[in-house]
Amino acid sequence: MKDPAGKLADRAREILKSEMSATAEAGRDMISEEGRKLAGRLHERAARDDVPMRGRLTNVIADGVDGIADDLRNQSLSSLIGQTEDFARRHPGAFIAVAALSGFALGRFLRASDGGTASEFVPSPDSPRPPMKSGAARDAAGPDVGSGASVQTPTLETEVQP
Repeated sequence: MKDPAGKLADRAREILKSEMSATAEAGRDMISEEGRKLAGRLHERAARDDVPMRGRLTNVIADGVDGIADDLRNQSLSSLIGQTEDFARRHPGAFIAVAALSGFALGRFLRASDGGTASEFVPSPDSPRPPMKSGAARDAAGPDVGSGASVQTPTLETEVQP
């Protein structure tokens, strides 16, 4: 028989698992709904496009996004995770490529939706650098990789007499 602390821990674990599952389900539904909205916007854009081939391609992409949104809504999270893991095992190169493309597309989408510019995310060569470490802190930390600071090593200068 379990002690009261063990029973309390089991109950807390059940509640936490239930809350996490509910939160994940709500997130899945939200992502699915946003996917459907995106598909609708893509279809509208395709209808207004003056280049027929681009409009058809946009419709194909919109149909794909809509299909993914439906799949998200109609499947359990454990099923979706299992399918993703299975795909990653069978096609690791394609999985990495899709992940990279998705990250790139998401970054572009978020940057465009925020109205941001590239200069907000990538510093220009003229942008101010963070202050250099000095003294013992610099020596202990070593050179700042990627900071643009050059590492200078002491040299011994001697004059050569002819």
